[in-house]
Amino acid sequence: MSRWIICLIALAGISAGAVADGAYQSGTIAKVIQPFVDDHTIEGAVLLVANKNGILAEEPVGYANLEKQIPMSKDNVFWIASETKSFTTVALMMMVDQGKLNLDDPVSKYLPEFAGQQVAEDQPGGAAAVPSASASPLLVRELLNHTSGLIPDRNFGNHPGFHLKDYVAWIASKPLIHDPGTHYLYNNSNFETAGRIVEVLSGKSYEDFVSQNIIGPLGLTNTTFWPNDAQQARLAMAYTHTEEPPGYKAVDQTGRAARINAPADQRVANPAGGLCSDAEDMSRFARMLLSGGQLDGHRYIATADIRLMGSTQNKAITGREEGYGYGMFTKHADHGEAGLAPGMFGHEGALSTDFEVDPQDGLVFITMVQQASWAKGKGRGTIYDPFWKAAIAAFGRNKQ
Repeated sequence: MSRWIICLIALAGISAGAVADGAYQSGTIAKVIQPFVDDHTIEGAVLLVANKNGILAEEPVGYANLEKQIPMSKDNVFWIASETKSFTTVALMMMVDQGKLNLDDPVSKYLPEFAGQQVAEDQPGGAAAVPSASASPLLVRELLNHTSGLIPDRNFGNHPGFHLKDYVAWIASKPLIHDPGTHYLYNNSNFETAGRIVEVLSGKSYEDFVSQNIIGPLGLTNTTFWPNDAQQARLAMAYTHTEEPPGYKAVDQTGRAARINAPADQRVANPAGGLCSDAEDMSRFARMLLSGGQLDGHRYIATADIRLMGSTQNKAITGREEGYGYGMFTKHADHGEAGLAPGMFGHEGALSTDFEVDPQDGLVFITMVQQASWAKGKGRGTIYDPFWKAAIAAFGRNKQ
């Protein structure tokens, strides 16, 4: 075994029997990502590895604010954006477990405004699409795997005071862009509609249901749609790549700050991308999924729900190695040089945060970073793959 592999193997604080070849050296995983900070691929990150029992490694690297030279730390808060979709899916699966919902039901059973929808026909010269044919009934599961045909999201999160009920009614009023179940298109409208179903079935606002049934019971103390003053002070800055020196710049976040600080009666939680969180909170959410829908003796959803969420639902439609389950990206083929096994599932956010559940290795990987764009030839996998590879080398199934 190479000296490099040996140094990756165990974590200080876990039992000597948990790994075979010695003690994990704190900072080893951060060292794998440090070169990407040095060349400004990213400016900072928090990297976390956990199993069912708890955190194995949590390592910050780089800066939360490069201009002010504020180092990244474990307690930094990040906008996790589309990772919110996985929370929304768990909320909807709770409705399934309670017998209030069937994934094969038409959406119109719960939201009558979706009855009798039609499919749009593109018009010459870019004119607005008009209805041309009656659509097949839109099913709930087609929201969760992005095959609904709903009109794409029009920045719902940028309209304070435009409540979920009103926005979803607007979505329903538009013709579908394709017949349900026939094409895959990643689309926030699907999960805004799913969030509205949660409201109708629970009798609570989407935000209250998620807070009371997922965030609160899981003990996610820094997971929120509306960061308080202390959490906002710990928000990591977001950066984007530029072609001009020095090759990066901070992202203007005034719009998001305005939404966070809007009056309470104008705040509308976005089921497709509204949450902020930190690494430890996301590890608890991911560990619940890894543990079959339960954590610390509390069951959230059935194990069968997890299997559905983490199983590719649209492979025949996408034809890609990465598919989509229900509220989760899924891997049904080996992923790049990291050699990750089929069965891995998770979700990314718009600024490149990511959580992944690896049932085969019994691990979860949390990547907290705020990167809006990447240099040519680089992308999220630039940091994901080496992080996952190092984590598996240190803590994977052959080390347990």
